[in-house]
Amino acid sequence: YTVHVSFNDRLAVCSAAGTSCCFGLDGEVRWLRRHIHVPDSIGNSVEDFRTSPPIISGDRTIVSPDGVHEICCFELDSGRVVWRTPTPDVRDIHNELAGRIIVDAAEGLFALNSETGTVAWRFPLQSRFAWTLIDETKLAVLRCESKTTRPQFVWLDGLTGEILGQEAILGI
Repeated sequence: YTVHVSFNDRLAVCSAAGTSCCFGLDGEVRWLRRHIHVPDSIGNSVEDFRTSPPIISGDRTIVSPDGVHEICCFELDSGRVVWRTPTPDVRDIHNELAGRIIVDAAEGLFALNSETGTVAWRFPLQSRFAWTLIDETKLAVLRCESKTTRPQFVWLDGLTGEILGQEAILGI
């Protein structure tokens, strides 16, 4: 199992082995939540290789522990569940972008509304090499649709998932 820890100015959130917890910087546990953990031999695909630390955003934290097939949002101070979204094939989750949590999953990228956990948009990808956040509203994806097409950069609107631009990479 991988242990991930995120800090803000007064708390730390830890996610590991189907458990999420929050503790003060003095080491005192504030809350602990156990998730339904599905062992690798039962539920995880070969694609499940998450590396996501918990996201701390304002008075909430968003976690997706290894072996757990959901993304959860908790109140940071109390640990009360704000929302849960089933996600069986998550690879990674990323900081808030335009009010969205960007999720990298086996079938592509999608965004969750950070307030409700509902899916705001989906961007299917058969193959991608990398993607990154550009600024507070945009992300860029380096993708290749097939073995016979050139790789291309695609710029997406973080709020809507709409393609803002795309450009084939020549010379590869």
